Amino acid sequence: MTPPSRTRAPRHTLSHEVIVERALAVLDDRGPDGLTMRALAADLGVGPMALYTYFRSKDELLDAVRDQVLRGLADAQADGDWADRLRGIGTNLYRLLVAHPTLIHLFATRPLAGHEAAEATEAQLAALRDAGFDRVTAARAHLTLLHHALGAATWE
Repeated sequence: MTPPSRTRAPRHTLSHEVIVERALAVLDDRGPDGLTMRALAADLGVGPMALYTYFRSKDELLDAVRDQVLRGLADAQADGDWADRLRGIGTNLYRLLVAHPTLIHLFATRPLAGHEAAEATEAQLAALRDAGFDRVTAARAHLTLLHHALGAATWE
């Protein structure tokens, strides 16, 4: 008896963006432990090795998911005075974390590296410096605001 065949994705439908989008959906549905390269590949209708064409490891994929979600966070509230900008960045981060609770786990367990995280950090630091904080105090306030958003979203 021959084993049942799997439904395969049509050729040339896999891309970096498609994988990241589906990985985020899997993380939202199943949590961080539910995302494996094998499970993601099955959801996409490809073999696991096809994912390694785009990402060297699961860690690299998780970083890409984090970066995709953070993309544009700093630009979302670029206008207004320093208080408006801080409020906008914090509110947008909170909304992202509530919409994708797995990000809380990613932020807590993985370093916030990457261009997108740096842009969001720089935007918040710039608003704090515009408010008159010195560099050290602005850095401390940034971490306090980040932890506040993470904590508030966790309670939600």
